[in-house]
Amino acid sequence: MNPGGYFPAGYQWFHSAKPLREDDARKFPTLGEERRKISEAVRSVEPARTILGHESTAEDVPRLLHLIDATSGDASDCAIRTSSAIREDAIRQIKQRNDPDLLLSAETSAGEAERQMSAEGFFEPTEDIRRSKDATETFATHRAEFLVNALADKNRPVEVRRAALDFLLSNSAWGHPYSGVAKVLPIDAPALASIASRIVDVSRSIFSDQEDDAVLRGMCLRFLDLNEQANVTLAKTVYKAAKSDALRFEIEDVLLRKSDKLYLELAPPSTEAASIVGIEPRSGCESAEVSYPMFFGLYREHGYQGEAFQRRTDVDNLTVLIDRKTGKTFDVKNAGYGSSSDGAGWGQFAVENLDAIPAGKYSIQIQFRRDGKTIGHGYGLKVTVLEESDRKRIVLDPEASRERPQLAFF
Repeated sequence: MNPGGYFPAGYQWFHSAKPLREDDARKFPTLGEERRKISEAVRSVEPARTILGHESTAEDVPRLLHLIDATSGDASDCAIRTSSAIREDAIRQIKQRNDPDLLLSAETSAGEAERQMSAEGFFEPTEDIRRSKDATETFATHRAEFLVNALADKNRPVEVRRAALDFLLSNSAWGHPYSGVAKVLPIDAPALASIASRIVDVSRSIFSDQEDDAVLRGMCLRFLDLNEQANVTLAKTVYKAAKSDALRFEIEDVLLRKSDKLYLELAPPSTEAASIVGIEPRSGCESAEVSYPMFFGLYREHGYQGEAFQRRTDVDNLTVLIDRKTGKTFDVKNAGYGSSSDGAGWGQFAVENLDAIPAGKYSIQIQFRRDGKTIGHGYGLKVTVLEESDRKRIVLDPEASRERPQLAFF
């Protein structure tokens, strides 16, 4: 039982023995202010009420997608679109339409941080449709074929192709007909087994295509078996020719998960870890609330293969700003990372305190140190610290990458 306490918005609870003073009471919202807020809230949801709480029609679909949009630059209706109750009902209606194209579009609109449809759910009929076991398996196979076709279709938006690949990777990792650790290979999930060879062929074709999206190419490598020397050779060839830091990082990450030896054979920029820093995509509603840029950091340390659950303690990682002219390093405070037992780390951060950092051109990187000495770093992001009217701010260089790679978690 949860005893609370719970308090209305605008009120605070102070654990103090001091009695409430008259001045303190004036800080609380008045009844009139609360009524005004309620009236404004009711008026704000009027545009959405006509399509919520009932079964949708085809004409409702564009508005439903707008209500769950958390990725575009659209800053309209933010109060409505950030309401969990409104989003949940819009998502419910989208799922009930049982349209694979619409579900992929919804995944793309909702954004990576707010994925609303699990891969398992995509491969299953909606709850109100009863099917036999054979019919359910056939349904799942048809959905898998749809995803492979979507992945291979260069005419589709790359975000939709990534969502299709995400579903395929997740189903392959978690859909094995036996229990065990989630891993993409072998491709023997019931929904995918009959088309496994096509999944591999499409993945190899995309990974090899220098004109295709860099992040998508790196993700496709996960479907290629690195026990086959031809795939290892291909990975090294693509890595050597790659101009994208995001693609090079994803190749390093996948090979490092396989073995330290394969990773080191790439001759990466750091023998200690694969790492990258980039700009975190921000939606229109987020941009309206926060003016400074948010960054992401990803890394995977070597030395964990064959040492499961034995975390290394001899190496520290720090996020730093490196002056591109002088090489001087400034540590970024409060850039913490979550981590896993297999050496992977991830996090988001802002560089807000610029008082001690001179104006100039920098690279933000994850730096690895042992006994206080720098022993390696990965791919950085080019930024500039500007000073205007005695105030400093950090901005991206025009040529800075906007790519957002992914860690391979299975």
